[in-house]
Amino acid sequence: MSYVRLPVVHFPAVSPPTPRPIWAVVCHVVISSKHVQSASGDRPQIFTLEIDGRPVLSFEATDLSEAQGIARDTDLRTDLCALTSRGSAICSGTAMLAARAANAAEAAVFENALRLAPASDEPTMAFLIAIDGVTVISVGPD
Repeated sequence: MSYVRLPVVHFPAVSPPTPRPIWAVVCHVVISSKHVQSASGDRPQIFTLEIDGRPVLSFEATDLSEAQGIARDTDLRTDLCALTSRGSAICSGTAMLAARAANAAEAAVFENALRLAPASDEPTMAFLIAIDGVTVISVGPD
């Protein structure tokens, strides 16, 4: 499975020299929205990516095996390493990335973000933490 990188949306007051594209698309923020479809047509499950045990983002995958593959994606790691939250890097080259089933609160944040997102042909991911330089359009499940 391949993923398309989407642009970071920056606050108007923040003007970085060159916005770096990122693989993920939300931070309680959604830039685009699409449900993943399984081969059987069943609705996919929602998973959470943890970085060193910290829940960072939620996304859809057809099963745990696919979610774990996403967690191992080198482009995802590279893009996560370029992001900061409150001035601190959210990932490092040696960080442990692991996927697990999302809990009810994480799933609610993802569903709300998906509901608010503009339509897109790209998969949606919802950050569960604040990401510096990203415009927030949704916070929490409500």
